[in-house]
Amino acid sequence: MSKPVAYISVVDWDKLMNYARCAVDNFKSEIGGMAEVVFDDDNDVRITRPVILKQVVDSGSCELDKTALAQYYARVAKKNGTTDFLWWHSHADMGAFWSQTDKTSILENKGNSDHTWSLVLNVRGEHILQLDVFKIAGIDLHKEVVFNLEVMRKSYSKGLDKEVKAQCTKEVHTAYSKPYAGFGYNGVVHRGRQLSLNAKKPELPAPIPDVTASTVNVANSGGYGAYAKAYDMVEDALGDYLSKVNDFETLVKRVKEANFVEDCFDVPTNEHAVPEFAYQLERFVY
Repeated sequence: MSKPVAYISVVDWDKLMNYARCAVDNFKSEIGGMAEVVFDDDNDVRITRPVILKQVVDSGSCELDKTALAQYYARVAKKNGTTDFLWWHSHADMGAFWSQTDKTSILENKGNSDHTWSLVLNVRGEHILQLDVFKIAGIDLHKEVVFNLEVMRKSYSKGLDKEVKAQCTKEVHTAYSKPYAGFGYNGVVHRGRQLSLNAKKPELPAPIPDVTASTVNVANSGGYGAYAKAYDMVEDALGDYLSKVNDFETLVKRVKEANFVEDCFDVPTNEHAVPEFAYQLERFVY
């Protein structure tokens, strides 16, 4: 029987992974925190908004501050209306498994809730996502349900879809018969051709003036939120350029504006560099 599936965005998954990596780099330790479990319109399970709280860490454990945890529950429940929460923690560079301490921590929720969600992961991305059910229809029990966690990448934009349809024509293959057949060969092959690239050196555009920080809203630009905001700014700018809403000069200005929020994106030097820029953006890991 296949496992049920839960989903997490690539941004939230990368955030979890970088928490784990940062704890190893700074403390050679585990790290833990909380996230929210929500259900979308299709009733699919979504893991979202992972955070860390005040805690004590070492190489084999991490203990969340009880006051900080209580404040987190109250704050998030009031703000987002969330009633299901997930406890997550890393195992640094060790394997992803439930230690005896982990199992004890999970069972501590038995008297407080009908069920609890838990996630353990390591810096290599290995993980276990588990739902522990303690009561069904008033009957006490303990049932463990392991989920597959699927990372959802952002779907491509309408601008990219329009560009692909405008630039691509499906090739019509021409079939011709060979004078022999046999050994599973049906006597028909398809002939295609590879177009060569124009080797002419591209002309560089005139220099584009720099933007200034005063033109960019840099409020709340610290840490992880800044990266997510800057990434969306660059992605939107690229989509508008590819769909011909804006020109190359505007694309460059908007990328520079994003770098005032979080300085981590290269700026394409000319229009011929945009495809490589788009390719790298799709695979960018911060």
